[in-house]
Amino acid sequence: MKSIKLAAVALALFGSALSAHAQAYVGGDLNTTSVDGWSDATSFGVYAGYEFNSNVAAEVAYRKLGTFDSGNDSIKLNMTQVSAVASLPLNDQFKVFGRVGYGFLNVSGASSYNVDNGFIYGAGAQFNVTKNVGIRGEYTRIASDANQVTFGVNYKF
Repeated sequence: MKSIKLAAVALALFGSALSAHAQAYVGGDLNTTSVDGWSDATSFGVYAGYEFNSNVAAEVAYRKLGTFDSGNDSIKLNMTQVSAVASLPLNDQFKVFGRVGYGFLNVSGASSYNVDNGFIYGAGAQFNVTKNVGIRGEYTRIASDANQVTFGVNYKF
């Protein structure tokens, strides 16, 4: 009985620690996407996330990766991403982060292109301009033959 009470107290303290920092956020970014053998494209994306604490977040994103040309062929790529984000705050305003997740690629315009749904990973940094507004830059490997560099702004609720 004593161990159950102790576990309940620990859970309550842990839960309040999470909720004291937990924050939802939304953002948008501009991207440069590179696909091997195709031209680079500039594009945009939107994302939303939830910080469970200062080190762990979950994030979903939708990005229009752009239209890519190679000779007479052209493809249009969009991607939905689901990621876990691990952060290391260096001070109150600056943090570095890494992400791992899964990307769902939507290809239109070329039936011969191999759709590469799969794991994504990346790293970046964020500078908090205010308590609620941050700017960030990131490099992400979004497919075996594609990567993306993003610069964005987010808002925490």
